[in-house]
Amino acid sequence: MSKFKAGDWIRNTWLGIIKQYSYRDKDYDEKYDGTENESKHWELWQPEVGEWCWFWNRDDYTPIVGKLSSHSIEEQLYFNFNGVVDYSYENCEPFIGELPSFLKDT
Repeated sequence: MSKFKAGDWIRNTWLGIIKQYSYRDKDYDEKYDGTENESKHWELWQPEVGEWCWFWNRDDYTPIVGKLSSHSIEEQLYFNFNGVVDYSYENCEPFIGELPSFLKDT
């Protein structure tokens, strides 16, 4: 059974790759889970301070790109504005040179 669900952002600690988990990956995980292979290097992505991310709120789907200044895990808020905690966002996903996932699907 996979430890990720479709739509989760995952990071490969060995290769440094960040991607969105899909059902196609689920088949790979279940086939190779528990063996010595690349699948053991994947973990759920958590934003790190200084990392480039997309930020947006539910009521305002205008995303911005910026570096994460800090985040509150308890409140699930992400803060950004040129390294200064200035504005909070409800959603955050990694900036990997592509549009945020909610815009790619439209």
